[in-house]
Amino acid sequence: MYAEGWARYESVSYAERERENYREKRAIAELAAQSVSDGDCILVNGGTTCRHLAEALRGHHHLHVVTNGLTVAMELAKSRNATVHLLPGTVDFQKMTSVGRLETGAFENITVRAAFLGVHGISASGGIGMLTPEEAVMNRAFVDAAQSVNVLVDSSKFKAQAIFRITHLDKVARVFTDDGITDEVRHSLEKAGVEVLVAHAEENGH
Repeated sequence: MYAEGWARYESVSYAERERENYREKRAIAELAAQSVSDGDCILVNGGTTCRHLAEALRGHHHLHVVTNGLTVAMELAKSRNATVHLLPGTVDFQKMTSVGRLETGAFENITVRAAFLGVHGISASGGIGMLTPEEAVMNRAFVDAAQSVNVLVDSSKFKAQAIFRITHLDKVARVFTDDGITDEVRHSLEKAGVEVLVAHAEENGH
């Protein structure tokens, strides 16, 4: 299961992933953007759902955003109201992110109010995870740098396999998802102490 999932993930282009569950991702992003205030210092990782979040944040003022997402930075560049800190690394054009081994102390002087993370898989027992160790390590640093961790996932991610754990759910404050989430999954997340916020794509007109 993991090998098949990894192979598909690595073979599908960013543009193709952008089209998958498009309406759900956009609605999730718009809901998550409502939890960001003008002047916030936040961290946003790369990925298609977080690209939508960056688009939804363009109306906010005086944001300070740390990201490893090229498309996140490009969306925020369309707004003159955000200061963007793009993390260094080698560009992975498949995922449109900067990746690489973090130097010791790389995040020592970075602290943000909230992190907004798109992840490959999530479950009450396994926490949140990615398909590569490099992505997991970088996102773990994001978790440590944030006072509050928010996860943005469309409901397909609750069935996805992610072998490299970022963190258990005790470090996650909120999960933003769509109405494809089952009652069983929602209750398991809430039992783990996670607030679950559900976006409805049709109500947002997408």
